[in-house]
Amino acid sequence: MKRIISIITTITLMFAFIAVPVNAEEEALNFTLKQAIEVAKEKLELDTEGLEFHSNYSEYYSEGRKVWDLYWYKNTGNGQNISVAIDATTGEIIRYDNWVPSSSSFRKLPKYTEEEALKAAEQYINKIAPEKYPEVKLYSGKYGYYMPYSEYYYFNYVRQVNGIEFTNNVISIAVDKNTLQLRNFSTSWDKGPFPEPVNIIDKAAAKKLFMEKQGLGLTYQLVYPSSNEKPVVVLAYTLKNNAPIDAFTGEILTNAYYSTPYYSYGAMREEAALKSSISITPHEQKQIDDNSKFITKEQAINAVLEYIPEIEGFTISNAALNTGSKAEEAIWYLSWNKNNMEKESYVYISASVNAVTGELKNFYKDSNDIYNIKEKEPKYTEEQGKEIAEDFLKKIQPDKFEMTEYQKAEYSVLPNDYVPPVYNYSFVRKENGIDCYFNSIYVTVSAFT
Repeated sequence: MKRIISIITTITLMFAFIAVPVNAEEEALNFTLKQAIEVAKEKLELDTEGLEFHSNYSEYYSEGRKVWDLYWYKNTGNGQNISVAIDATTGEIIRYDNWVPSSSSFRKLPKYTEEEALKAAEQYINKIAPEKYPEVKLYSGKYGYYMPYSEYYYFNYVRQVNGIEFTNNVISIAVDKNTLQLRNFSTSWDKGPFPEPVNIIDKAAAKKLFMEKQGLGLTYQLVYPSSNEKPVVVLAYTLKNNAPIDAFTGEILTNAYYSTPYYSYGAMREEAALKSSISITPHEQKQIDDNSKFITKEQAINAVLEYIPEIEGFTISNAALNTGSKAEEAIWYLSWNKNNMEKESYVYISASVNAVTGELKNFYKDSNDIYNIKEKEPKYTEEQGKEIAEDFLKKIQPDKFEMTEYQKAEYSVLPNDYVPPVYNYSFVRKENGIDCYFNSIYVTVSAFT
Protein backbone atom coordinates (compact mmCIF):
# COMPACT_ATOMS: atom_id res chain seq x y z
CA MET A 1 0.00 0.00 0.00
CA LYS A 2 1.35 3.39 -0.91
CA ARG A 3 1.98 5.73 1.97
CA ILE A 4 1.55 9.39 1.15
CA ILE A 5 2.92 12.14 3.30
CA SER A 6 0.04 14.47 3.96
CA ILE A 7 0.61 17.93 5.33
CA ILE A 8 -2.63 19.56 6.42
CA THR A 9 -2.86 22.94 8.07
CA THR A 10 -6.31 23.74 9.45
CA ILE A 11 -7.08 27.44 9.69
CA THR A 12 -10.04 28.51 11.81
CA LEU A 13 -9.33 32.00 13.09
CA MET A 14 -6.85 34.66 11.92
CA PHE A 15 -5.62 37.20 14.41
CA ALA A 16 -3.35 40.19 13.72
CA PHE A 17 -0.02 40.29 15.50
CA ILE A 18 3.16 41.38 13.73
CA ALA A 19 6.59 40.21 14.91
CA VAL A 20 10.04 40.64 13.45
CA PRO A 21 11.00 37.31 11.83
CA VAL A 22 14.16 35.75 13.23
CA ASN A 23 15.78 32.36 12.89
CA ALA A 24 13.83 29.69 14.78
CA GLU A 25 17.04 27.72 15.17
CA GLU A 26 18.59 30.27 17.54
CA GLU A 27 16.87 28.60 20.50
CA ALA A 28 19.92 26.71 21.81
CA LEU A 29 19.74 24.00 19.18
CA ASN A 30 23.06 22.23 18.78
CA PHE A 31 21.94 20.92 15.40
CA THR A 32 20.39 23.25 12.85
CA LEU A 33 18.09 21.99 10.12
CA LYS A 34 21.02 21.95 7.68
CA GLN A 35 23.14 19.91 10.09
CA ALA A 36 20.27 17.49 10.73
CA ILE A 37 19.96 16.92 6.97
CA GLU A 38 23.71 16.31 6.76
CA VAL A 39 23.64 13.83 9.64
CA ALA A 40 20.81 11.87 8.01
CA LYS A 41 22.41 11.79 4.56
CA GLU A 42 25.87 10.85 5.82
CA LYS A 43 24.91 8.24 8.44
CA LEU A 44 22.17 6.63 6.34
CA GLU A 45 23.90 7.07 2.96
CA LEU A 46 20.80 8.69 1.47
CA ASP A 47 20.50 9.70 -2.18
CA THR A 48 17.80 12.40 -2.18
CA GLU A 49 18.27 13.76 -5.70
CA GLY A 50 14.91 14.30 -7.43
CA LEU A 51 12.92 14.04 -4.18
CA GLU A 52 10.73 16.76 -2.67
CA PHE A 53 11.66 17.74 0.89
CA HIS A 54 9.73 18.88 3.95
CA SER A 55 10.66 19.27 7.62
CA ASN A 56 8.97 19.80 10.98
CA TYR A 57 10.36 20.68 14.40
CA SER A 58 8.89 19.45 17.73
CA GLU A 59 9.67 19.73 21.42
CA TYR A 60 8.55 16.88 23.67
CA TYR A 61 8.55 18.25 27.20
CA SER A 62 7.68 14.96 28.92
CA GLU A 63 10.81 13.44 27.39
CA GLY A 64 12.99 16.54 27.45
CA ARG A 65 13.71 16.15 23.76
CA LYS A 66 13.83 18.43 20.69
CA VAL A 67 13.40 16.72 17.34
CA TRP A 68 13.77 17.51 13.64
CA ASP A 69 11.44 15.39 11.46
CA LEU A 70 12.74 15.19 7.90
CA TYR A 71 10.68 13.90 4.95
CA TRP A 72 11.74 13.21 1.37
CA TYR A 73 9.10 12.05 -1.10
CA LYS A 74 8.06 11.78 -4.72
CA ASN A 75 4.95 13.67 -5.78
CA THR A 76 4.63 11.51 -8.86
CA GLY A 77 5.53 8.02 -9.94
CA ASN A 78 5.95 5.21 -7.46
CA GLY A 79 5.41 7.23 -4.27
CA GLN A 80 8.80 6.50 -2.70
CA ASN A 81 9.30 8.32 0.61
CA ILE A 82 11.93 8.58 3.32
CA SER A 83 11.43 9.85 6.87
CA VAL A 84 14.10 10.51 9.48
CA ALA A 85 13.82 11.86 13.04
CA ILE A 86 16.95 13.58 14.38
CA ASP A 87 17.51 14.69 17.97
CA ALA A 88 18.14 18.45 17.61
CA THR A 89 20.32 18.52 20.74
CA THR A 90 22.56 15.49 20.20
CA GLY A 91 22.27 14.68 16.49
CA GLU A 92 21.14 11.14 17.31
CA ILE A 93 19.08 9.33 14.66
CA ILE A 94 15.92 8.30 16.50
CA ARG A 95 13.87 6.84 13.64
CA TYR A 96 14.37 6.06 9.98
CA ASP A 97 12.01 4.63 7.38
CA ASN A 98 12.76 4.23 3.68
CA TRP A 99 9.77 2.97 1.72
CA VAL A 100 9.99 1.94 -1.89
CA PRO A 101 7.24 0.17 -3.86
CA SER A 102 7.36 -3.59 -4.16
CA SER A 103 9.20 -4.88 -7.17
CA SER A 104 7.04 -6.43 -9.86
CA SER A 105 9.50 -9.30 -9.83
CA PHE A 106 9.21 -9.88 -6.07
CA ARG A 107 11.18 -12.97 -5.14
CA LYS A 108 9.38 -15.52 -3.00
CA LEU A 109 12.79 -16.97 -2.19
CA PRO A 110 14.99 -14.13 -0.90
CA LYS A 111 18.33 -13.51 -2.53
CA TYR A 112 20.09 -13.22 0.86
CA THR A 113 19.85 -15.46 3.92
CA GLU A 114 18.83 -14.27 7.34
CA GLU A 115 22.42 -14.74 8.54
CA GLU A 116 23.67 -12.40 5.82
CA ALA A 117 20.97 -9.85 6.66
CA LEU A 118 21.89 -10.06 10.36
CA LYS A 119 25.51 -9.27 9.53
CA ALA A 120 24.39 -6.26 7.45
CA ALA A 121 22.06 -5.10 10.25
CA GLU A 122 24.90 -5.10 12.77
CA GLN A 123 27.09 -3.11 10.39
CA TYR A 124 24.31 -0.53 10.03
CA ILE A 125 23.87 -0.24 13.81
CA ASN A 126 27.60 0.12 14.30
CA LYS A 127 27.64 3.04 11.83
CA ILE A 128 24.43 4.78 12.93
CA ALA A 129 24.82 4.30 16.69
CA PRO A 130 28.41 3.16 17.41
CA GLU A 131 28.16 4.17 21.08
CA LYS A 132 25.07 1.97 21.56
CA TYR A 133 26.18 -1.09 19.59
CA PRO A 134 28.48 -2.54 22.31
CA GLU A 135 25.60 -2.38 24.82
CA VAL A 136 22.93 -4.30 22.88
CA LYS A 137 22.22 -7.99 22.39
CA LEU A 138 20.06 -9.72 19.79
CA TYR A 139 16.67 -10.43 21.36
CA SER A 140 14.80 -13.74 21.62
CA GLY A 141 17.39 -16.33 20.77
CA LYS A 142 18.92 -16.38 17.33
CA TYR A 143 16.89 -13.63 15.63
CA GLY A 144 14.30 -10.99 16.39
CA TYR A 145 11.29 -12.18 14.41
CA TYR A 146 10.69 -13.52 10.93
CA MET A 147 7.91 -12.52 8.50
CA PRO A 148 7.94 -14.86 5.49
CA TYR A 149 5.69 -12.68 3.32
CA SER A 150 7.58 -9.47 3.97
CA GLU A 151 10.36 -8.13 1.79
CA TYR A 152 12.39 -7.39 4.93
CA TYR A 153 14.21 -9.24 7.68
CA TYR A 154 13.45 -7.72 11.10
CA PHE A 155 15.80 -7.78 14.10
CA ASN A 156 15.41 -6.48 17.64
CA TYR A 157 18.27 -5.71 20.00
CA VAL A 158 17.88 -5.13 23.74
CA ARG A 159 20.20 -3.03 25.85
CA GLN A 160 22.28 -4.78 28.53
CA VAL A 161 23.18 -2.76 31.63
CA ASN A 162 25.47 -4.41 34.19
CA GLY A 163 24.74 -7.69 32.41
CA ILE A 164 20.99 -7.21 32.93
CA GLU A 165 18.41 -6.78 30.16
CA PHE A 166 16.76 -3.36 30.02
CA THR A 167 13.79 -4.05 27.75
CA ASN A 168 12.72 -0.38 27.66
CA ASN A 169 15.86 0.39 25.67
CA VAL A 170 15.88 -1.30 22.27
CA ILE A 171 17.11 -0.96 18.72
CA SER A 172 14.82 -2.26 15.97
CA ILE A 173 16.04 -2.65 12.42
CA ALA A 174 14.76 -3.99 9.10
CA VAL A 175 16.93 -5.06 6.14
CA ASP A 176 15.76 -5.75 2.59
CA LYS A 177 15.88 -9.50 1.80
CA ASN A 178 16.99 -8.97 -1.79
CA THR A 179 19.32 -5.95 -1.61
CA LEU A 180 20.47 -5.87 2.06
CA GLN A 181 19.55 -2.17 2.08
CA LEU A 182 18.48 -0.62 5.37
CA ARG A 183 14.72 0.02 5.35
CA ASN A 184 13.78 0.77 8.97
CA PHE A 185 15.67 1.78 12.09
CA SER A 186 14.42 3.00 15.46
CA THR A 187 15.86 3.32 18.92
CA SER A 188 14.76 4.24 22.43
CA TRP A 189 17.49 4.93 24.94
CA ASP A 190 17.60 6.17 28.52
CA LYS A 191 20.49 8.11 30.02
CA GLY A 192 20.07 6.60 33.51
CA PRO A 193 21.28 6.63 36.22
CA PHE A 194 21.15 2.86 36.75
CA PRO A 195 21.42 1.40 40.26
CA GLU A 196 24.27 -1.07 40.74
CA PRO A 197 23.10 -4.67 41.44
CA VAL A 198 24.82 -4.72 44.85
CA ASN A 199 23.27 -6.02 48.10
CA ILE A 200 20.11 -7.18 46.34
CA ILE A 201 17.98 -10.17 47.26
CA ASP A 202 18.85 -13.33 45.35
CA LYS A 203 16.61 -15.14 42.85
CA ALA A 204 15.53 -17.81 45.38
CA ALA A 205 14.35 -15.13 47.81
CA ALA A 206 12.59 -13.32 44.98
CA LYS A 207 10.73 -16.53 44.04
CA LYS A 208 9.63 -16.99 47.66
CA LEU A 209 8.42 -13.39 47.85
CA PHE A 210 6.63 -13.79 44.56
CA MET A 211 4.65 -16.82 45.80
CA GLU A 212 3.88 -15.11 49.12
CA LYS A 213 2.86 -11.71 47.78
CA GLN A 214 1.56 -12.55 44.32
CA GLY A 215 1.52 -16.23 43.46
CA LEU A 216 -0.93 -18.29 41.46
CA GLY A 217 -4.70 -18.41 41.69
CA LEU A 218 -7.27 -20.85 40.36
CA THR A 219 -9.43 -19.21 37.69
CA TYR A 220 -11.88 -20.02 34.92
CA GLN A 221 -10.52 -19.08 31.51
CA LEU A 222 -12.11 -18.95 28.06
CA VAL A 223 -9.89 -20.59 25.47
CA TYR A 224 -10.18 -21.20 21.73
CA PRO A 225 -8.99 -24.73 20.77
CA SER A 226 -8.62 -23.56 17.15
CA SER A 227 -9.73 -20.73 14.90
CA ASN A 228 -12.84 -22.57 13.67
CA GLU A 229 -13.98 -24.07 16.99
CA LYS A 230 -16.20 -22.58 19.66
CA PRO A 231 -14.50 -21.32 22.81
CA VAL A 232 -14.55 -23.55 25.87
CA VAL A 233 -14.26 -22.81 29.58
CA VAL A 234 -11.30 -24.38 31.39
CA LEU A 235 -9.93 -24.32 34.94
CA ALA A 236 -6.42 -22.89 35.02
CA TYR A 237 -3.85 -21.55 37.46
CA THR A 238 -2.86 -18.01 36.51
CA LEU A 239 -0.87 -15.17 38.03
CA LYS A 240 -2.83 -13.22 40.62
CA ASN A 241 -0.61 -10.25 39.97
CA ASN A 242 2.44 -9.69 37.80
CA ALA A 243 3.84 -6.50 39.29
CA PRO A 244 7.64 -6.26 39.58
CA ILE A 245 9.44 -6.91 42.86
CA ASP A 246 11.99 -4.36 44.08
CA ALA A 247 15.35 -6.17 44.05
CA PHE A 248 16.61 -4.16 47.06
CA THR A 249 13.59 -4.12 49.39
CA GLY A 250 11.54 -7.06 48.15
CA GLU A 251 8.45 -4.82 47.99
CA ILE A 252 5.86 -5.07 45.21
CA LEU A 253 6.06 -2.06 42.86
CA THR A 254 2.34 -1.50 42.43
CA ASN A 255 2.55 1.99 40.92
CA ALA A 256 5.48 1.46 38.59
CA TYR A 257 5.34 3.78 35.60
CA TYR A 258 7.32 3.10 32.47
CA SER A 259 7.99 6.19 30.39
CA THR A 260 9.31 6.43 26.86
CA PRO A 261 13.05 6.86 27.45
CA TYR A 262 15.57 9.07 25.78
CA TYR A 263 19.32 9.25 25.63
CA SER A 264 21.79 12.10 25.31
CA TYR A 265 25.44 11.83 24.45
CA GLY A 266 28.27 14.17 23.52
CA ALA A 267 30.26 12.23 20.95
CA MET A 268 27.77 12.92 18.18
CA ARG A 269 28.01 16.65 18.81
CA GLU A 270 31.63 16.81 17.77
CA GLU A 271 31.08 14.53 14.83
CA ALA A 272 28.10 16.54 13.66
CA ALA A 273 30.05 19.38 12.32
CA LEU A 274 29.89 16.97 9.39
CA LYS A 275 31.90 17.17 6.30
CA SER A 276 30.76 19.99 4.12
CA SER A 277 31.06 17.52 1.26
CA ILE A 278 27.48 16.37 1.98
CA SER A 279 25.52 17.86 -0.93
CA ILE A 280 22.29 19.72 -0.31
CA THR A 281 19.59 19.46 -2.99
CA PRO A 282 17.62 22.55 -4.14
CA HIS A 283 14.49 21.26 -2.30
CA GLU A 284 16.49 20.87 0.91
CA GLN A 285 18.13 24.30 0.52
CA LYS A 286 14.71 25.93 0.08
CA GLN A 287 13.54 24.47 3.40
CA ILE A 288 16.74 25.67 5.08
CA ASP A 289 16.23 29.18 3.63
CA ASP A 290 12.54 29.19 4.61
CA ASN A 291 13.45 28.15 8.14
CA SER A 292 15.44 31.36 8.58
CA LYS A 293 12.20 33.35 8.16
CA PHE A 294 10.37 31.73 11.06
CA ILE A 295 9.86 33.42 14.41
CA THR A 296 11.17 31.72 17.53
CA LYS A 297 9.07 29.67 19.91
CA GLU A 298 9.37 32.50 22.48
CA GLN A 299 7.94 35.03 20.01
CA ALA A 300 5.07 32.64 19.25
CA ILE A 301 4.39 32.32 22.99
CA ASN A 302 4.36 36.13 23.32
CA ALA A 303 1.74 36.32 20.57
CA VAL A 304 -0.50 34.06 22.68
CA LEU A 305 0.41 35.79 25.94
CA GLU A 306 -1.02 39.09 24.68
CA TYR A 307 -4.54 37.61 24.69
CA ILE A 308 -4.22 34.80 27.24
CA PRO A 309 -2.01 36.25 30.03
CA GLU A 310 -2.84 33.34 32.36
CA ILE A 311 -0.42 31.02 30.50
CA GLU A 312 2.36 32.88 32.35
CA GLY A 313 1.82 30.55 35.31
CA PHE A 314 1.22 27.39 33.29
CA THR A 315 3.53 24.56 32.29
CA ILE A 316 4.14 24.32 28.56
CA SER A 317 3.49 20.72 27.47
CA ASN A 318 4.11 20.80 23.74
CA ALA A 319 5.66 22.98 21.05
CA ALA A 320 5.86 22.00 17.39
CA LEU A 321 6.74 23.88 14.22
CA ASN A 322 4.92 22.56 11.14
CA THR A 323 6.52 24.21 8.14
CA GLY A 324 3.65 23.50 5.74
CA SER A 325 3.93 23.12 1.98
CA LYS A 326 4.66 26.86 1.66
CA ALA A 327 6.72 29.01 4.02
CA GLU A 328 3.84 31.40 4.63
CA GLU A 329 1.72 28.47 5.87
CA ALA A 330 4.21 27.48 8.61
CA ILE A 331 2.57 27.19 12.04
CA TRP A 332 3.77 27.03 15.63
CA TYR A 333 1.50 24.68 17.63
CA LEU A 334 1.69 25.26 21.41
CA SER A 335 -0.08 23.82 24.44
CA TRP A 336 -0.03 24.39 28.21
CA ASN A 337 -1.59 22.72 31.23
CA LYS A 338 -2.05 23.38 34.91
CA ASN A 339 -3.14 20.45 37.05
CA ASN A 340 -3.88 20.21 40.76
CA MET A 341 -4.22 16.55 41.71
CA GLU A 342 -5.34 17.30 45.27
CA LYS A 343 -8.21 19.49 44.12
CA GLU A 344 -8.85 17.24 41.09
CA SER A 345 -8.73 20.26 38.82
CA TYR A 346 -7.12 20.84 35.45
CA VAL A 347 -6.82 23.60 32.87
CA TYR A 348 -5.63 22.98 29.31
CA ILE A 349 -4.82 25.66 26.71
CA SER A 350 -3.67 25.20 23.12
CA ALA A 351 -2.90 27.78 20.44
CA SER A 352 -1.43 28.12 16.97
CA VAL A 353 0.59 31.03 15.59
CA ASN A 354 1.69 31.82 12.04
CA ALA A 355 5.46 31.18 12.12
CA VAL A 356 6.24 33.94 9.60
CA THR A 357 3.98 36.83 10.65
CA GLY A 358 3.42 35.99 14.33
CA GLU A 359 -0.35 36.11 13.75
CA LEU A 360 -2.38 34.27 16.40
CA LYS A 361 -4.63 31.96 14.39
CA ASN A 362 -6.61 30.20 17.09
CA PHE A 363 -6.69 29.19 20.71
CA TYR A 364 -8.71 26.76 22.80
CA LYS A 365 -9.22 26.58 26.56
CA ASP A 366 -10.61 23.65 28.52
CA SER A 367 -10.98 22.90 32.24
CA ASN A 368 -12.97 20.65 34.53
CA ASP A 369 -15.00 23.68 35.67
CA ILE A 370 -16.43 24.43 32.23
CA TYR A 371 -18.78 21.46 32.23
CA ASN A 372 -19.24 21.12 36.00
CA ILE A 373 -22.50 23.10 36.02
CA LYS A 374 -24.99 20.91 37.89
CA GLU A 375 -27.63 22.98 39.70
CA LYS A 376 -25.97 26.20 38.60
CA GLU A 377 -27.63 29.08 36.83
CA PRO A 378 -25.87 30.70 33.85
CA LYS A 379 -24.62 34.22 34.52
CA TYR A 380 -24.90 35.31 30.86
CA THR A 381 -27.60 34.87 28.24
CA GLU A 382 -26.83 33.78 24.70
CA GLU A 383 -27.30 37.37 23.49
CA GLN A 384 -24.89 38.69 26.13
CA GLY A 385 -22.38 36.02 25.12
CA LYS A 386 -22.69 37.21 21.51
CA GLU A 387 -21.87 40.77 22.57
CA ILE A 388 -18.80 39.49 24.45
CA ALA A 389 -17.69 37.59 21.33
CA GLU A 390 -18.18 40.63 19.09
CA ASP A 391 -16.31 42.96 21.47
CA PHE A 392 -13.42 40.50 21.53
CA LEU A 393 -13.28 40.26 17.73
CA LYS A 394 -13.35 44.07 17.37
CA LYS A 395 -10.26 44.15 19.57
CA ILE A 396 -8.29 41.24 18.17
CA GLN A 397 -9.26 41.24 14.48
CA PRO A 398 -11.24 44.37 13.55
CA ASP A 399 -10.63 44.32 9.78
CA LYS A 400 -11.67 40.71 9.25
CA PHE A 401 -14.60 40.99 11.67
CA GLU A 402 -15.94 43.96 9.68
CA MET A 403 -16.20 41.67 6.63
CA THR A 404 -18.30 39.01 8.38
CA GLU A 405 -21.94 38.38 9.21
CA TYR A 406 -23.21 36.48 12.24
CA GLN A 407 -24.99 33.24 11.43
CA LYS A 408 -26.89 31.57 14.24
CA ALA A 409 -26.24 27.87 14.60
CA GLU A 410 -29.26 25.61 14.32
CA TYR A 411 -29.31 23.03 17.12
CA SER A 412 -31.25 19.82 17.32
CA VAL A 413 -34.22 19.78 19.72
CA LEU A 414 -32.93 20.03 23.30
CA PRO A 415 -34.80 19.48 26.58
CA ASN A 416 -36.46 22.58 27.99
CA ASP A 417 -34.37 22.40 31.16
CA TYR A 418 -31.06 22.03 29.31
CA VAL A 419 -28.39 24.48 30.50
CA PRO A 420 -25.61 24.96 27.93
CA PRO A 421 -22.15 25.33 29.47
CA VAL A 422 -20.98 27.42 26.49
CA TYR A 423 -22.41 29.41 23.59
CA ASN A 424 -21.02 28.94 20.09
CA TYR A 425 -20.96 31.76 17.53
CA SER A 426 -20.10 31.70 13.84
CA PHE A 427 -19.20 34.76 11.76
CA VAL A 428 -19.02 34.10 8.01
CA ARG A 429 -17.26 36.32 5.50
CA LYS A 430 -19.49 38.13 2.96
CA GLU A 431 -18.34 39.23 -0.48
CA ASN A 432 -20.83 40.92 -2.83
CA GLY A 433 -23.57 39.78 -0.47
CA ILE A 434 -22.53 36.14 -0.88
CA ASP A 435 -21.40 33.81 1.93
CA CYS A 436 -17.76 32.66 1.85
CA TYR A 437 -17.89 29.76 4.30
CA PHE A 438 -14.23 28.91 3.77
CA ASN A 439 -13.37 32.21 5.50
CA SER A 440 -15.05 32.14 8.89
CA ILE A 441 -14.39 33.08 12.51
CA TYR A 442 -15.64 30.88 15.34
CA VAL A 443 -15.94 31.94 18.97
CA THR A 444 -17.03 30.01 22.04
CA VAL A 445 -18.05 31.90 25.21
CA SER A 446 -18.69 30.41 28.67
CA ALA A 447 -22.25 30.93 29.87
CA PHE A 448 -20.97 31.14 33.46
CA THR A 449 -17.79 33.20 33.29
